[in-house]
Amino acid sequence: MEKRNRYTSEFKAKVVLELLREESTLNQVASKYQLNPQMLSQWKSEFVKNASVVSEPAPPVFTIPTFQQPQGFQLQHLVKSVNNPFSLNYLFFSGN
Repeated sequence: MEKRNRYTSEFKAKVVLELLREESTLNQVASKYQLNPQMLSQWKSEFVKNASVVSEPAPPVFTIPTFQQPQGFQLQHLVKSVNNPFSLNYLFFSGN
């Protein structure tokens, strides 16, 4: 049984863009890369169908959470604690 080839998106885009330049026929491009012309035609159709996605803004990769000050939190208390090394132990090891 023959193993199926897996092609990367980059390779597909390269071949389809070459086809869209219209310097060669579909059969010539398919022959050049040893591809089935039907498969290449399918790649071209998918590429053209999804071309509008390229101009859409990309979704955010991550969101930065906003900092909300806990109720009863006072910055002055934290500064006093940082100045006292024993208070740092309390901050990090108290289990709070």
